[in-house]
Amino acid sequence: MTTNTAFRRLSRTEIEAGVKRAVRRASDKDVCVRLSDTFAGTLEFDSLCMAALAIALEQEFQRPVALNEWYSPAPEPLRLDVASLCDFIEVQTSYRPSADRA
Repeated sequence: MTTNTAFRRLSRTEIEAGVKRAVRRASDKDVCVRLSDTFAGTLEFDSLCMAALAIALEQEFQRPVALNEWYSPAPEPLRLDVASLCDFIEVQTSYRPSADRA
């Protein structure tokens, strides 16, 4: 179940729960998601799973999620884990365009 996250800052607990739900939906396997799981290693995500993850994250957090902004700057993209995705989402969900600030 998703909630409207567009107008309030999410707690770290809410972000982690939402990311884990999205990862489970995007996976082609039945997985128990841990923060230390790596996408390329532990979770065995391929490009199709990553595309599904982007969609699942957008549904979960009700905003566009540009995953390339998360993995492109990473020095070792194959080591990206669920915790690093939570960090990225935390920054993304705390941003509000200036037009929304009043």
